[in-house]
Amino acid sequence: MKNIFIIIALVAALVLSFSVVAAQTSKAAFVDSEKILGELPEAQKASKELDALVKGWQDSVASMNASLQKQVEEYQKQSSVMAPSQPEAA
Repeated sequence: MKNIFIIIALVAALVLSFSVVAAQTSKAAFVDSEKILGELPEAQKASKELDALVKGWQDSVASMNASLQKQVEEYQKQSSVMAPSQPEAA
């Protein structure tokens, strides 16, 4: 039983020593990807294409919203003159 405990302690010590050595030799770096992508011509082109798509979608949504608002206003005007059972069917 004592031998197993000693073996486990030795293995743990070895693992800790390897992790300390690995931590001392590893290096980290920071890459500013926004700057790189901002200066890359392909990224600028893709960004412009995406902006054009988004603009088209926003215009489409605004048009649909205006149409919906117009239909709601028309319904509200007509609902005041409808019979009580008609608004449920409309």
